[in-house]
Amino acid sequence: MKIAVVTPIPTPYRDAFWNVVAALPDVELHVLYCASGKADRPWKNSWQMNYHHAFLKGWNLLGWKSREASLYCNPEVIIQLNHIQPEKVLIGGYNHLTMLLAMAWSVMNSRDFYLMCETNHLGKSKGIRSRLKRLFIEAIGRKSAGGFPTGKAASRYLQFHGWKKDSLSYLPNVPDINGITKKLELLKAEGAQIRSKWKIKDEKIIIYVGRLIKKKNVDHLIKAIANINPESRLALVVIGDGDQAQDLKSLSQKLGTEKVTRFLGFLEPESILEWFALASVFVLPSNETWGVAPIEAASAGLHLILSENVGSAFEISDRYSKIHIVQEGNIQQWQTTILNAIDSNHDFGERPHASSLSQNLLHDWSYSALASRMLTFLTSKRKISLV
Repeated sequence: MKIAVVTPIPTPYRDAFWNVVAALPDVELHVLYCASGKADRPWKNSWQMNYHHAFLKGWNLLGWKSREASLYCNPEVIIQLNHIQPEKVLIGGYNHLTMLLAMAWSVMNSRDFYLMCETNHLGKSKGIRSRLKRLFIEAIGRKSAGGFPTGKAASRYLQFHGWKKDSLSYLPNVPDINGITKKLELLKAEGAQIRSKWKIKDEKIIIYVGRLIKKKNVDHLIKAIANINPESRLALVVIGDGDQAQDLKSLSQKLGTEKVTRFLGFLEPESILEWFALASVFVLPSNETWGVAPIEAASAGLHLILSENVGSAFEISDRYSKIHIVQEGNIQQWQTTILNAIDSNHDFGERPHASSLSQNLLHDWSYSALASRMLTFLTSKRKISLV
């Protein structure tokens, strides 16, 4: 089967999954990227891409607005699809003009296309804009062969917009869980050297990984730790960069948390794993459609404290026990939960890595299981709901 994927940019977690898909028998995989990267995600793209891939010529029409803004327009996608002639086309969302061109090509050439969707916010608007959006997504559903929502919330979103349940199959955006657990076992054995490298003594490390932009609510973390006794030996490690970096550093100084907060900027995945080996707790106070970093942290055996509005939070909680879901913006609740996490007398359980992972997490979200499930869905003549 010849499959084409049209997606915004390379990512270390999704591309690793495409490697597994490409290795399946009788699969020829082509991945078309709208861009080689973004300013707010400056990965070196040093990971392997063991499949046919191309970076499309085109433009980010919102690149002028901010580092994280994007609206890709890549007319070359038509040329590439004409050359590849795929049987199936997987399309990463509907927010970019490139994706709409890929849908149009699929319809005009009588090829099945499938929408990959993270969006899960139904909203409360009843105006004309909401109605037009619903009609638009319903129209995509009528023309598509099916959809791959990341989880239950995204599935409900598509069904709300008229998609049939039996046209959907879960395809969560996850890291290489098995690979992370194996790497962490090796890194834990080098704990003393890693602590020396990062100049860590006996601090209890709470780690945040993500962009430093408004919707991530990193300021809530800084406010939450402001009144925690320094004798607790807490260290908040912030990994990531973004437009709010300087404002967050200023807030930390204003609230007197600069001595227990470390801003490390953007780090490559290998360095992040070193911090996962040192940390005890992972925190994510954001409002976002999914969230891969918490799954990486769960793969490392960390305790998770997540906002209720992290799209992957409840999916993780179905498969992983060491998770606390906190109300977004409730600073007191965040402070209390963090204090419980770092309190040596508080029973937060053991922290071995692979052995602490729920078998459901390993079983449901391994790349091999997801790839097999995806191929089964693509090849089934009569759709059977996989959500």
